[in-house]
Amino acid sequence: MSQSITRHAHHSGGGWLWLCLLLMVQVSSPGSAGAESQTAAGKNGGSVELEHASAEAENASMPLLRLDTRLRSHVERPFGVDEDGRRIAAITGPFRISIWNGRNGKLDRTIRLPAKRRENERLNAIALSRDGATLAVGTVKRTPSCSGNAVIYLIDVETRQVNARISTIPDSVMHMAFSINGRHLAAGLKTHGLRIHRTDDGTLAASDDSYKGAVNGLDFAADGRLVTSSDDGYVRLYDILFSPIAKVRPKGGERPHPVRFSPDSWEIAVGFSDVAAVNILSGKDLSHFHAPNVSAIQNRYLDRIAWSSDTHTLYAAGDSGHIRKWMLRGRGRHQDLKVGEGAILDLRSRWGGGIYFASNAPFLGAIDENDTFVSAFKPPAPDSRIVEKRRSEPSGPRVTVGEPEKIKRPERIQPGKSGVIRVTGWKHSREPRLNGRLLPLDPLETSRALAISKDGRKFVLGASWHLYLFDYTGKKIWKVQTPGSTWEVRISKNGRIVEAVFGDKTVRQYRMDNGEEITANFLPLDGFSSSGDTRRLIGAE
Repeated sequence: MSQSITRHAHHSGGGWLWLCLLLMVQVSSPGSAGAESQTAAGKNGGSVELEHASAEAENASMPLLRLDTRLRSHVERPFGVDEDGRRIAAITGPFRISIWNGRNGKLDRTIRLPAKRRENERLNAIALSRDGATLAVGTVKRTPSCSGNAVIYLIDVETRQVNARISTIPDSVMHMAFSINGRHLAAGLKTHGLRIHRTDDGTLAASDDSYKGAVNGLDFAADGRLVTSSDDGYVRLYDILFSPIAKVRPKGGERPHPVRFSPDSWEIAVGFSDVAAVNILSGKDLSHFHAPNVSAIQNRYLDRIAWSSDTHTLYAAGDSGHIRKWMLRGRGRHQDLKVGEGAILDLRSRWGGGIYFASNAPFLGAIDENDTFVSAFKPPAPDSRIVEKRRSEPSGPRVTVGEPEKIKRPERIQPGKSGVIRVTGWKHSREPRLNGRLLPLDPLETSRALAISKDGRKFVLGASWHLYLFDYTGKKIWKVQTPGSTWEVRISKNGRIVEAVFGDKTVRQYRMDNGEEITANFLPLDGFSSSGDTRRLIGAE
């Protein structure tokens, strides 16, 4: 088989990086000690930064007031769960990780990237070790020409200390998984294939650069074998020393996405991001076993997969709020479960039976083996993406929280003096276009919301990490960093103010000419309304 694995010698480094990350409203002092750093160099450039610094030292050039918005966070990416469901960890903002108690649904803690890292690092992938003790988060490489690398953090969940910052990842981290014994972390990249690091010190154990596309999924078997899927169409299987065993193109679709070993490691379930299909492969050699029944399914694709903890039941989901459930390891009768609105972001096996799921609603929840909701991790604030605009008082439009089926979004074609602005692919897409031409967003950033000025000469795109202002030719006028995903954006009638609603449930206003932030307010639990000139916010009745 024409596939090569590079193994790397183990070099241990000295020292530990520790970061005291804040949860509640805090004031940090400017007199904190500075940071000193060391580097542990592994073979073939597998270096790991081991820094000694506190969050206060990194963040404080002056006293800083920090608000804890943990009850207003929402899941934006696939999440991690430990073996017995005590902890669920998810990325809930570009710099924030939230950890819930998986048994009672209560938020346990919030971990944030230090402020000095935020300009160049955005969280994109997460994994939680089987014992729930170690958290791994991977970042996006900001631009293809960026001289810096993506980064993986290894964090002690209990102390919130960063044990290692692996700064030699050559490209954006797409997916990660811990081995069952917790000794290795596998990271799938957008390019450059697969990296496997030791978790005791973060050094590189093995790598595979033979991939011709992004790594879409990976999972470890109980005995240490590793399976991956990629945009190049292949599923790959590795042994416990990370040498290749098999490489196949599974039946059903062109883009295999999730891969999951059954709990007994006998079978591997594979879903696809281009078709509604699931394959069951041999966990020994990737030979085809069977394909579960997908007739009359509500999805266009099935890119999320999970097994029940007893291996008896298989679950799959995709672009709708429906989850298909098969009995007898995917060979028996099936049932469709509706768990909400929007695409399903992830499925995970639940301790005691059933699954955990996250949807684009946003919603994080759990159902048991009897298909009963047993936990809901939905924050008490409303879904700030669901906004209905109505003409009301002379002061301007009133904005209230409504149901998804009642949304009447404005037409995204705007005539103006400069011609017609036609923006397509702007909703939950990484490829928004102006009159058919691709608009430049940061790598892996998703467009979420759009507003076009009344004169048709400018428009604002709200995305995962930024607000963008473009003119009618597609020229980028400014880009500003946001506290989270943008779910709604508006431009005032006079064209001077941009107002946006974000995933952290804040409403912020910016100057149209330069993107400078003017105000920031929390979205009241029952909605909000804004004045016609967008200069003040008024709590809804």
